[in-house]
Amino acid sequence: MKRTTKRLLAAGIAVVLLGGAYAFLLTHPKEEDTDGETASLTSIDSDSITNIAVSLRDGEAFSIDCASDDSGTSYVMVDDADGAYDENQFSALLNTVCAVSGTLVDASSDDLENYALDDESSMDAITVTEEDGTATTLLFGLHSDTLDGTYCRLANSTDVFFVSSDTTETLLQEQTDYLSVNVLHSYYSLSSELNQLTVDALGDGTTFTIERRDTGDLTDAQAEAYSTYVITAPESCDADDSALSSGLLSDLQTGLTAQAVVTVQATDKQRSKYGLDDPTAKLTLAFDNAEKVVWIGTTDGDSTYVMCEGDDTIYDCPSSAFAFLDEGWTQYRSTQLLTYAKSQLRRAVLTADGTSYTAKLTYVEADENEEEDVDTMTGTLDGEELETEDIDRLYSAMTTLHAVSVLEEPADAEASLTLQIKLSDGTKHTLTLAKGGSREYFADVDGSGYRYTVSQTDVDTLLDAFGAAD
Repeated sequence: MKRTTKRLLAAGIAVVLLGGAYAFLLTHPKEEDTDGETASLTSIDSDSITNIAVSLRDGEAFSIDCASDDSGTSYVMVDDADGAYDENQFSALLNTVCAVSGTLVDASSDDLENYALDDESSMDAITVTEEDGTATTLLFGLHSDTLDGTYCRLANSTDVFFVSSDTTETLLQEQTDYLSVNVLHSYYSLSSELNQLTVDALGDGTTFTIERRDTGDLTDAQAEAYSTYVITAPESCDADDSALSSGLLSDLQTGLTAQAVVTVQATDKQRSKYGLDDPTAKLTLAFDNAEKVVWIGTTDGDSTYVMCEGDDTIYDCPSSAFAFLDEGWTQYRSTQLLTYAKSQLRRAVLTADGTSYTAKLTYVEADENEEEDVDTMTGTLDGEELETEDIDRLYSAMTTLHAVSVLEEPADAEASLTLQIKLSDGTKHTLTLAKGGSREYFADVDGSGYRYTVSQTDVDTLLDAFGAAD
């Protein structure tokens, strides 16, 4: 190629590039125009707002009624009053629209077209109506990704402002963006508010139920010795709070926040598509003032589809959060064989090799203690006075007996030793131990059959605490 030809080609490219840049400048305001002082577009008392209407340039329009009183602000999506919407999203919209600010870039502009603010039919708009009838409309035109914001003006003004993307993203959401992704429609803390959970059913067909323990008859100190939850189905036993909180309850708390809303008005065809015409499981959650039923549909990769009873919304939830449905329930049972508070213990009798060892204990609360203003516990073992550390060792030995495993069927064994205890309310418990393997015992709790295995070490500790060790 000749040098002259190269120069002509280069010149042509330069003309095209410069022409494009010039055309861009004609249609996009200069960056330095946004470097002015911040000014206020709206300053509205949030309590006075009765309606917020949003009209998007793609034709979508919706409005939200607002009502404020001493208890707070309530919201209703006008065309979907029964829909499940996120009040936090509504609140964010209200708080933002009350105090919109931006940089004044063109006062009394005679070139609104340059900011795409000349034709209201092609702009985004948000109108705030107050209780006295005053209406304030904000119009949004050209958006700049480079400058990270949008040009805006009030409907009754030609002053052009530049508003940040953080503000416009909050103000100009689509209606579906306000939908609640909380399957229960309101947030409930499972760790602190759940009273009962029934899973019907686990993968093996078992119906599993946990309940918050009733501690009404216990002092605060006594209640600390017990698990927060008890299992009532398929068997009655104490729950392992740690396993529940770090496993099932933690996972379910995550699962009840959807990844997405599939539809707010599920048709029969959609219910069938997502397995909600014949759910795989039913979860019933009871709280102080509400009972919620959640239906579990099919799982597809990372998505498990669920619905809340009484709602036509189908939610897409993280499938990993519902993995517990395919697992057994026994991992959530407590391995502690005897549970009670030390202050409740009144009598303990260990019988081994035909000899019985009897501990008797007395507990006096501080307000009933004539000698000193503290709680005291005294006791004897076969008539000999026990020191405080001996009582502690006795209590620890009895309450740290843990099941190493739970047998599907009770073992056939003969008793080697028994432990009988009596509590302050008259409750009695019997633990019977039978020698199993070389380093284990089979355990029967209150006539359950020898369904548990206990380590030789735990049994030796028990015998030693009663002075019954060889």
